[in-house]
Amino acid sequence: MYIGNFPRVRLANLPTPFDEMATLSRRFGGPKLFVKRDDLTGLAFGGNKTRKLEYVMADAINKRADVIVTGAGIQSNWCTQTIAAAAVIGLKTVLVPSGPIDGFKPRRVWWKYTFALHSRCRGQDSRKNME
Repeated sequence: MYIGNFPRVRLANLPTPFDEMATLSRRFGGPKLFVKRDDLTGLAFGGNKTRKLEYVMADAINKRADVIVTGAGIQSNWCTQTIAAAAVIGLKTVLVPSGPIDGFKPRRVWWKYTFALHSRCRGQDSRKNME
């Protein structure tokens, strides 16, 4: 099956560049090393999740969804990326983050940023996991 056959919504500034890591290459005395700059996708903090969300959001549009419900680990950028992608195409989101696990408490900075992002995106909703 060819990926080009699937519907897609363009959310990312692609292609993202490769930056040479000249200092690291010299340090190891090896071949040229590069890093793929997916932080420059242009959606929230960027990342490889943006590419997947282009297909997920296209599917949501085709199914006439008006709300995206998603969850992930407490500090996963999946939730942040999903909030931003849904806002770009005008869909509401409900965020159900998982955790804490084994006494782990998320950093307040992450929660503060996530809730700030929700408050700036029309019709967003955040819910803590009720375990």
